[in-house]
Amino acid sequence: AATVIPVIGVVLLWFFSIVSVANILLIQLIIGLIISAVAYIMLAKNVVRYEKNSTLSIKKTIRYGSKIYLNSIMNYITNRSTWIIIGSVLDLAAVGVFTIAQTIVEKIYLISDSIATIIFTESSSQGEKNRNRIKKIIFINSFISVFLASLAYITAETAITMVFGENYVDVIAILQVLLFAVVPYGNWRIISQALNGSGEPGTVNKIEFLNVVLVLSGIMTLIHSYDITGVAMSFVI
Repeated sequence: AATVIPVIGVVLLWFFSIVSVANILLIQLIIGLIISAVAYIMLAKNVVRYEKNSTLSIKKTIRYGSKIYLNSIMNYITNRSTWIIIGSVLDLAAVGVFTIAQTIVEKIYLISDSIATIIFTESSSQGEKNRNRIKKIIFINSFISVFLASLAYITAETAITMVFGENYVDVIAILQVLLFAVVPYGNWRIISQALNGSGEPGTVNKIEFLNVVLVLSGIMTLIHSYDITGVAMSFVI
């Protein structure tokens, strides 16, 4: 619903010939508010009510959720700031090239994200017992990620040219650089969810904040010397 309804809204705007950036953003905001309200009503009807003495649990839940949300905000800041810096120092075409390469690499991270979702659930239910399994899981994930990254690296030139055309050959070099970050970033997604599931989102916050600072500092340092390749290098270093 969260995907289909906005598309229907945009189609209706087109049908009535009132398509504009402002109207699209407005309809997305309205639909988002409606979906949020419906979700809240459904949750209120189906979730067991808290007892009067459960105020502390509610506070812990809000505090925990805020820390998880902060992690998402920092990821958002990293991506959007990267695009803004590229657009300001280079040009919008470079933003498009980097975004395509970044999107392709994100597909490999789907493996790590799937594992991380399971780890989060098991960490919250099994605690210390589950932590002993993480090393083995990280080893397996590393092996799969290396295989997929290597395959993508080897076939990058042929695949990019075939799918996007020769005008997007610049994506190849950026993609190949970003692939070197697949293993560490993929494993971090698993570790971060394990920490979140163990009730330690604050630790993840600190590491994510450090990552934002290092990546953006690296971009500002390398983009002037290595252009868009320097941006990709910042995510690897």
